[in-house]
Amino acid sequence: MKNDKQTEERSMISTNSTSNRDKYMIIFSMRLAGELMAQGFHIINMRPDIHEPNKKVYIFNNTPDLQNAIYSYKMMK
Repeated sequence: MKNDKQTEERSMISTNSTSNRDKYMIIFSMRLAGELMAQGFHIINMRPDIHEPNKKVYIFNNTPDLQNAIYSYKMMK
């Protein structure tokens, strides 16, 4: 079983496709995705996690504002 720290570390992984690497951010933490939505960021897509099918991944547009929000979230923890 993975702990929250491992889940948070995975939260910064972007898509593998070179053309999309800078365009999208995949978030693996439901808590972080919820916090981002509360701050006004919109989910582009939501899919099952291919490594843990009982969990979801949340896809956001990767912007400097999103990166700043993720950084602030991690600093508050």
